[in-house]
Amino acid sequence: MKKIAVILVAIITIAGIQSCQSTKSATSSKMLKFNFEKGKGYDYEMIINMDQDVMGQAMQMDMTNYYSMDVVADDGITKTIITTYDRFKMNMKVGPMNIDVDFDKPLPEMGGDGKEDPMKMVNKLFGAIKGRKFSMKVNAEGKVEEIRGF
Repeated sequence: MKKIAVILVAIITIAGIQSCQSTKSATSSKMLKFNFEKGKGYDYEMIINMDQDVMGQAMQMDMTNYYSMDVVADDGITKTIITTYDRFKMNMKVGPMNIDVDFDKPLPEMGGDGKEDPMKMVNKLFGAIKGRKFSMKVNAEGKVEEIRGF
């Protein structure tokens, strides 16, 4: 059992040392270019997980966004990109409140007393995003210069 622990610690140590960057590479900077190609599409999944305390209340939020970006024009300076939100999920817990939004889940049913279910209203609000498009003009460094639509 001790041999396995020693081997495991050795592997982790070696992997950690090899993944360290030298000071030379850590201090040099690189310019990243926004190099999407005209006529091509790019699909993205963005996952955000946050756990924090807000005024003494524990808050947990998990969001997943799925969207596509299509490059429709490129004048050599800026690229025009059409972005479409395909799916959206959010689960947020703040104290006793729990908000669960998911485009792929059916909307909650109305209450028997005729009052609107708050979760149904939240789902409708975020559901309005699904399939919506907007265009943006982006320069080579990735700076958004203009947004239209949505």
